[in-house]
Amino acid sequence: MIGAIRLRKPVLKTPVARRLVTGARVLVLVLITTTCQVDELLNPGSVGRAAVTPVVVTDSAAFGSVRSLTDSVSITNAGVGRLTWSAERVLESSWLGLSPVTGGAPATLLINLDPVGLDQGTYRDTILILPDGAIDTTHLPVELVVRPCRADSLAFGVATTDSLTSADCGAPSRAGRFARVYEFEGAAGDSVTVTMTSSDFDPYLIVDQLPRSSGRPLGETDDCRGTGPDACVVYVLLPNDGMYVIEATSAEASDTGAFSIHVSAPRFPAMPTGIEQLRSDSITVVLTGGTVVDSSIVVKAVASDPDAADTLWLEVEVRPVGTAFTGVPTDAGAQGSSGDTLLARVEALGDDSGFHWRVRVADQTGRASVWVSFGGNAESEPDFGVALAEVPDAPAGLVQLKADATTPIDLGTVTDERSVVLRGTVSDPDPGDALRLEIEMQPVGVAFTGAPTASSPAVSSAAVATVALAGLNDDTDFHWQARTADQAGLTSSWVSFGGNAENERDFHVAVPATQVAFASQPVVGVAGVFMVAFEVEAREPSGQRDTTYTGLITVDIALGTGTPGAVLSGTLARQAQSGVATFTDLSIDHVGSGYVMSATSPGLTTASSDTFSVLPSTPARLAFDQQPINANSGASLGVVTVKVEDALGNLVTGSTLEVTVGIASGTGTSGATLLGIKQISAVAGVATFSNLAIDLVGTGYQLVAMGTGVASATSDQFNISTSNATRLLFSVEPVD
Repeated sequence: MIGAIRLRKPVLKTPVARRLVTGARVLVLVLITTTCQVDELLNPGSVGRAAVTPVVVTDSAAFGSVRSLTDSVSITNAGVGRLTWSAERVLESSWLGLSPVTGGAPATLLINLDPVGLDQGTYRDTILILPDGAIDTTHLPVELVVRPCRADSLAFGVATTDSLTSADCGAPSRAGRFARVYEFEGAAGDSVTVTMTSSDFDPYLIVDQLPRSSGRPLGETDDCRGTGPDACVVYVLLPNDGMYVIEATSAEASDTGAFSIHVSAPRFPAMPTGIEQLRSDSITVVLTGGTVVDSSIVVKAVASDPDAADTLWLEVEVRPVGTAFTGVPTDAGAQGSSGDTLLARVEALGDDSGFHWRVRVADQTGRASVWVSFGGNAESEPDFGVALAEVPDAPAGLVQLKADATTPIDLGTVTDERSVVLRGTVSDPDPGDALRLEIEMQPVGVAFTGAPTASSPAVSSAAVATVALAGLNDDTDFHWQARTADQAGLTSSWVSFGGNAENERDFHVAVPATQVAFASQPVVGVAGVFMVAFEVEAREPSGQRDTTYTGLITVDIALGTGTPGAVLSGTLARQAQSGVATFTDLSIDHVGSGYVMSATSPGLTTASSDTFSVLPSTPARLAFDQQPINANSGASLGVVTVKVEDALGNLVTGSTLEVTVGIASGTGTSGATLLGIKQISAVAGVATFSNLAIDLVGTGYQLVAMGTGVASATSDQFNISTSNATRLLFSVEPVD
């Protein structure tokens, strides 16, 4: 039995521990030997022995990871009889966990390896499986390797899908984050673009060369041109030949999730499309073989690039016909983006020469597309020619006409229209030029600026050009000048019209009024109270106020509107001041709706206002509407109604005044009593009494109606007659 004992030396870190274990081994050996002998004497052939699979546990974790590793060990009984056991760690390492620590056989022992807080290196301990009642202790070596971040390779132009997990290494450059590390090989002078996208977390990218230094990395960001949560480093310039590292991590601590990463080298721009040649105005197209009349031309093309973020521009090589292209650009245009239409201006072209040209697209990395020649014609033929333009002649035969383009406006006279037509003959030494007559019109007293205010359509040389001007200020003196302009933008000198001094008018605009109109409308008013002031103005045919008009303007209630018999009071006719009459003291006596005010002035078209209403004033008096009727004593006087009126007798429909009725003093039979409900609140300005009666016969009765704050009212006279007899009474009582 002693020969079957196998003791393995545990991994210990100090000599003292080794001596202690050595002594313990002697003691254990004696105890095991004794126990074994006694057990064999008492229970021969019934000793259990633990066997483990695997016999060694080895695992690894990335430095900085926080996910525990779990390995399982199978424990079986390699002996006979029943086996129970306990497990313990020789070095009691905190990174090593066991579950369960006791059990029988067969069983599974779970070994938990926790890398949190461990530096890079190899960590070892030994698990002892101690069978109860047996001396055959089993040793299970455990090894945990904490390794540095492992770098994976990335291929250019291929998107790689990966994920951040708690089992990944800690980000080398960002504490508290996990990272995936990648490597790629680059050459000095190249540039790369790295893009990282994720819908699970906010990505963060770091690009640097290997070996890494303590300085700033080549690229670092959690942004991608401000377009969202993705991260990208664009065109990172590689300084050396060799290996480069990408650290793919998160902006926020402890974030995990799926992501995609892509590394690409810059690509060449696509060749330009939509190529045109334009005149210097950047608008007018010059056909192949056409001629320009100035020393510049504009090249236009659409630029595109498979790298959408590139900055692009056009490079142009222009050579005189007969001079071969060299491949060196002569001109370059303004910068733009992929898909933009770009322009490049070519200056200082020689006169009376023919040119051919080609264009390409360049980007900020120094890459350029292939050259594209313009025109599709032979390079021995001109794409365009230059023939510098000459200055046009000054216009001649200037005239000013009314809007009908026929009636002349003599120098210094008045026109009654706010539109004029101006004409002149234009000419140019270049007979093929398209010419325009340009006009500058200013009020007298305002100096000319040299900037045209209007221009005619283009005409040929020696033709008459016409300019129509509308919307001139009324009651204003004007002077004007003219010049000739050609399609190249060349102009003649200015020529003033009329030959008079510039402080004298060439013509005067005075448009007479033809109609009156309400500049502001009458609004809802109160009977007998001044209305809110309103204005009536004299207008020209254009609808503009004639500020010179001083005629008499009269207003009144339009026939057939408002309440019949209503009277408008106040100053109904006023003299216009600067074309406007203001009515401030008008009032209408009758309440009503649908009123319309009319305005007239001699010789002008009449105007009508919007509809408006007149409301009653405050309660001022009472009036009987339905009078009491003749009745028998004690019988109903009929339905009696009392109105609440304003001072002008208009029913105050909004009044709820409390009205009290009684027998007017000195009328009817003395001592008579008015029966029924004598105090009623008005509804919509009317108090209705439906059960009044008087008890005594009499004639000449009148009722009086009273209310707080208003004048009382007295009804018409009425009589009370005797009722039919219904019983007999003793007028004199009998005596004994």
